[in-house]
Order: sequence, then structure tokens, then C-alpha cells
Amino acid sequence: MRRWLVRSGLFALVLTLSSPFLWAGYHWYAGQAAFQRYHNAEACRHLNACLKIWPWSRSLSLHLLAARAARREGDLEQAALRLQEIQTQLGDQSSSDILLEWALLHAAGGDLDKVELDLRDQARKDPQHVLLILEALAEGYLRMARIAEALACVNEWLAHEPNNVQALNLRGAIYRQNGAWTKALPDLRRVIELDPERPHARWWLAVALVNAGYYEEAAQHLEFLRQRQPEDVEILVRLAICWHRLGHSRQARSLLDTVLAQHPEHGLALFTCGEMAQINGQLPEAEKWLRQAARALPYDYKTHWVLSECLRQQGKIEQAEAEAEYANRLKDRWARLEEITSHYMSQRHHDPALHCELGKLMLELGMSETGKNWLLGALRLDEHYVPALTALADYYEKQGDTARAAEYRRQAQQSAAQQAVNNPSGKHR
Repeated sequence: MRRWLVRSGLFALVLTLSSPFLWAGYHWYAGQAAFQRYHNAEACRHLNACLKIWPWSRSLSLHLLAARAARREGDLEQAALRLQEIQTQLGDQSSSDILLEWALLHAAGGDLDKVELDLRDQARKDPQHVLLILEALAEGYLRMARIAEALACVNEWLAHEPNNVQALNLRGAIYRQNGAWTKALPDLRRVIELDPERPHARWWLAVALVNAGYYEEAAQHLEFLRQRQPEDVEILVRLAICWHRLGHSRQARSLLDTVLAQHPEHGLALFTCGEMAQINGQLPEAEKWLRQAARALPYDYKTHWVLSECLRQQGKIEQAEAEAEYANRLKDRWARLEEITSHYMSQRHHDPALHCELGKLMLELGMSETGKNWLLGALRLDEHYVPALTALADYYEKQGDTARAAEYRRQAQQSAAQQAVNNPSGKHR
């Protein structure tokens, strides 16, 4: 009996001592599996858990995969921290894998000038890493609105692996970002066929189907999502749009009432109520909903155009024309933004004037933070570019940051004065 107790105690001790290693091993293998399926958030959770259990691990493979998963998930700061840990804790400063991952991180973050040519050269010479390189370059091009180059990278990737779910999803994202919803559909459908549980993929397929007018198919996916996320208002509103378009007005209105009871300023829900009332000939009711929608969606062309038509149908011609004029200005701005991102940015990505124009367009369309960043990007290309300095001064003035506005205004005046000295002919820089 005593011998049995001793053996049991020893077994329990061994199990206790080994259990952290077993648990860490589980997270390591689960992280690798998730990474291979491009379930990047899941991979990050497992790999971070593994490193938490094994903080002293000197496995280059583990640390590198954790950095790579963070990059793929879009957490560039965490990816950089992981790479720094490799260099400080493991003392690995210059191995080819680490240098490559730093280059991929720069590329995916849009810092392409430092690494673009080297990565393209390596992709030609190194078949083992060509797909990783194409993926990072495509992400970076997309981030920097160089749509044509992003699409070329993804198409090359798919030529190697026609059923790669990440490449298909990325090409769908490129089409989505450019408003080409119908073009996005085949790729998004294929993603769901290959990986039905891929995070967010079914949602974006449903949105694309709604925007392209495939309401019955969209409703099936939205019902699937609704079962798993019954309180998600975005799902409920898109489902209401489908029911409305399929002739089930009562079900649609019930969903919209549920959403608006909790979110009374939800722009798309308000617009859909207005559109339903307009179709039913209830023009004063439609106007009420559409005016609320226009306040909630000040930069949405369709909302303002439908409101102008509703006003016109009621004989409110002067108001209708003012609303239509505003809607057309929005339409022109959105069209110019698409023109820059679809074509010109790939051709003139070192042109501060184009960066500045894109930044100002985004500010005018309500994308304040992104627009500001494009203006700052123009200054990285030319720190004395007066239109960008002036636009940033105006931006910070509207934000109430008078000190920063004054500083940018001072720099703009100083740069303009210097340009006048250097360029007495007066040609605008």
C-alpha cells in the first residue's frame, strides 16, 4: 500500500511538472494549425498563450510565427515587438528569416519604399517565400491605395494557388474597397465554400450580395449570421433590406423597428424606412425618415439623391434642387476618390500633389483620420509642400487645436516665401 502511494505521488508530481509543457505544446500545435488556415486571430491567441507559458522559450520558429500571425492579423505594433524580442532575447540579429520578416512587416504596413524592390527581386529568386512576399506586398499596396499593383500581386498569387483562401479573400477585399461589389462575389463565394467558418467572410459576402441586388441569397447568409449574433444591428438592417426587396414589408419593418428602438440614429435603417414609405406613396412620411437619414449619413450620395427625388415628387422644387446639387457634389468627390485609388496612385505614388488631393477628398467625405494621414504622407514626400501644410492647418483649426494649426500655417507661409525666392517666375509647385 505504501509503495502504491509513493508511486501515485511520484506520478502526480511528474504530471504536475509536465502539464505546463503539455499545455504549451497544445497551444503551439493549435497555433500552427490556425495559421495554416489563415485564422489569424485564433493563431495569435494560441501562440501568445504558448509564449506566456514558455516565456523563456528560445524557439526561433515559435517567436517568428507569433510575429507573422500578428502581422497577418493587422497588429503591426505587436508584430514588431515580437521581432524585437527575437533580436534581444535570442540574440538573432541578422538571420535571413528575421530580415525577411522585417521587410514583410514594412511592406504590409505600407512602408514600401524601403523594401519594395528588394522583395520583388527576392520573389523572383526565392520560390520558397514568393507567396509570403506577394501577400505582404498586396496588403501594403492596398493600404496605400495602389489598387492596380495590389490586384496584380493577388492574381500572381492565385496563379500559383488557385484555391488559396487568403488570396481569394484579399482579392475580394480589393474589389470591395473599390466599390466593385459584383466583381467581389465569385471570390467571396469561393472563400465560404473553402472555409465556411472563416471570420468575417460570410458577413462581407452578405454585404456584397445586398449591394449587388442578390437579396434572396443574401438573406440566407444573414439568417445564418443572425442565429449566431442575434443582437448585431448591422445584420438585422441588411436582413430588413432583403425582406423589403423580396416583398416582405411587415417582416422588414419589424426588424427596422427593433433596430431603431435601440439605435434611433442608425442611418441605413432610417434610409430603408424612408425608401419603403416612398415606394408606398407615403411621401411626407418618407421625407421625415429620409431627412433623419441624411443627417445621420451626411456623406452618402444615395441618401441625399433619394431625398431630393422625394422632395421633387411633393413639388418642393427649390429644396429638391438644393439637395440634388449637394448629392451630385458628393457623387463627383466619390468618383474622383475612386479614380485616384483605382488608377493614378499606382502610377504616381511619389507625387505629393496626389497624396494631398486624396487627403483633402477624404476630409471632405468625413474620413478625418485617414485624410489627415494622407496629408502627412504628402509631407513625407515633400516637407515644404504648401497645399498639404495649409490643409493640415485648416484641419487642426476645425479640430480646435489652434496651436498645431498655427504651426502648420507658419510652415506653409515660410515654405511659400522660400518658393517665391527660388521660383520668381511664380509657377505653382
